Amino acid sequence: MSLSDSSLSPSAGSTDKTSPPGWVIAVFLLGLTFTALVTLALHNYQAERLKVRFDNAVLGVVDDIQRRFRVPIFGLAGARGLYAASDEIRRDEFFRYVNSRNLDEEFPGVRGIGFIERVMRSDLEAFLRFERADGAPDFQIRSLSLAEQPDLYVIKYIEPLDRNRNALGLDVGSEPVRREAAERAAQTGQPALTGAIELVQDQLSRPGFLLYVPVYRPGLPLDTPEQRQAALRGLTYSPIVLEELLAPAKATLEGTGLRFHLLDKPSGEGGRTLLDLGKEHGSALLTSETVLNIGGTSLVLQAHSTPAFEALANRQLVFSLGASGVLLSGMVAWMLWLQATARARAESRARDMTADLQKLALLAQRTANSVLMTDAALRINWVNEGFTRMTGYTLEDAQGKTPGELLGSGKADPSTLERLRKSAEQGEACRVEILNRNKDGGEYWVDTEVQPFRDAAGQVTGFIEIGLDITKDRETNQRLVEAVLISEIKQQELDLLARVVRATSNAVVLT
Repeated sequence: MSLSDSSLSPSAGSTDKTSPPGWVIAVFLLGLTFTALVTLALHNYQAERLKVRFDNAVLGVVDDIQRRFRVPIFGLAGARGLYAASDEIRRDEFFRYVNSRNLDEEFPGVRGIGFIERVMRSDLEAFLRFERADGAPDFQIRSLSLAEQPDLYVIKYIEPLDRNRNALGLDVGSEPVRREAAERAAQTGQPALTGAIELVQDQLSRPGFLLYVPVYRPGLPLDTPEQRQAALRGLTYSPIVLEELLAPAKATLEGTGLRFHLLDKPSGEGGRTLLDLGKEHGSALLTSETVLNIGGTSLVLQAHSTPAFEALANRQLVFSLGASGVLLSGMVAWMLWLQATARARAESRARDMTADLQKLALLAQRTANSVLMTDAALRINWVNEGFTRMTGYTLEDAQGKTPGELLGSGKADPSTLERLRKSAEQGEACRVEILNRNKDGGEYWVDTEVQPFRDAAGQVTGFIEIGLDITKDRETNQRLVEAVLISEIKQQELDLLARVVRATSNAVVLT
């Protein structure tokens, strides 16, 4: 360590200041960016999970609706088997077959099972006579249109009759939607579903459908649509009210947390809502439209998420994470700002102290008194020129030694040494007069004052010792003391001689 002028003078860069706000704001922005990225990632993850749940729920509903439309086909296929086994099925036979089945359990939501016969208009009178003779004396043909077709598709049988009586004798071929599905079933050989219609037997006029399964005369070729149309004997069919068909599934559909609309075509094409499934609510976060192909007819299932379903995404967690990240970023930035401003204040104080130390060092360097500095263990780490002049020791000679090791004369007053020791241990100031020895072995008296250095925490980091050579003063004082003593001795001798003289004079007189 050196406290020379050059080492203590301010450097050119010591006055530069780093402005804290720039990097503190950068840390804050970095925290916000990280928070935004993590929050966005969590939001996207939650949204993706919610979308997967939404899609799975919609897929399950689509499968359920299609299954409920397929179930009646098995009953109609069984009824078709009756005609494959017999040339003619009478009314009572059809009645017994249908009533042997538990329709409400086997085919829930289906109004009944019936048979539609294709009748050429030229054979209509003969057909009516036969039906009236076969247990239906009041059998009548009813049409839904004034236009006449060369052939009719007449509902010949329908069971249970009590809830479908209005449909008996109806020519479904007289109405375009019903006829189109009947001809499609005949020409393709596949089950066919009509478009949405109002069933004549439904007093509430709710959306419904007719489901057809074609029945052909045995032994005829069925390779082309024309051949199948020519070989058609009739159609087994079921009337379906959409609300009744899906009623058993309503609780399950509501349990998905979604709201569904069943439309006759996409909403973008002006689709008409056939049925609402689910509770009303406002705008939805997730929506979809799925086309269901059932019996050659397309229906559209429109799905909307509800607040209860959307709550599964736990957006509160995303918000909490974002808010916590912003708060944490602000707290970190605030702490860094406090640290930066504290450091700036500390640096300012340090510069002020450095300036003071420079002045002090310059004074210590130039003073005639002896000045030395030590660390906390009293090892010398700096001396001034006055110390060298007084003791003969340079910094190189003194560095690393204690003042006692370097300057001890062996004749110092033990009480003085003890006082110095205790002051050093306790980190207290002390002033004494002590007899030292210089480099040449000469003894000298010094009036020395020791002061501790402390850090910001109050811990002793070293000592400074300032000494004044008082050897001459001590010698002068000693001579004065000796002169006084000699004077006192001489006075005592004179007093004694006077007493002797007086005593002698008295003796002479007496004699």
